[in-house]
Amino acid sequence: MSDYKLLQTYHQLLPDLKIAVSTYLELLAEQSKKAIQKSVTEKKKVRELGGLEGKIIVPADFDEPLDDFKDYM
Repeated sequence: MSDYKLLQTYHQLLPDLKIAVSTYLELLAEQSKKAIQKSVTEKKKVRELGGLEGKIIVPADFDEPLDDFKDYM
């Protein structure tokens, strides 16, 4: 529906209904504003380098050959 058609329909409403529509539009505008702000803040989140530092431990013998392959060496 075009903006013109919406405005035309709005002008045909009774005054009480115009107040209800205006209140609803304000509510929708507020929700839209919050959704936009939320999406902007979510996009700004950047992963930090080294976030897993200290959480993963590599054993000292990591590069040593496995016992299962001794027959092949």
